[in-house]
Amino acid sequence: MGVCCGGAAVITQKMFPIEKNIPIPPKKINKNAMYPFRLMEVGDSFSVPIASYNKDEQSKTYRMIYNMRYRYKPKKFAIRINDDSIRCWRIE
Repeated sequence: MGVCCGGAAVITQKMFPIEKNIPIPPKKINKNAMYPFRLMEVGDSFSVPIASYNKDEQSKTYRMIYNMRYRYKPKKFAIRINDDSIRCWRIE
């Protein structure tokens, strides 16, 4: 194997041969998803209770819900934090 760029290994074509006519398997849908984004219709919402979470756990839960919104585009979601829960609404 050759070496370049300060010692990084060079990947060769022999390591990863190109194959033709390999069918793409269908996407898997996670039916056991933690949050129901894909099932929601406009006007629906769900709540995640966070009263017993510490600040770090609350922040982590919020970020996880916030980032999941991008996975379900073009659907749009709004998220709000209350004293004891995080609520997510489908708005489009």
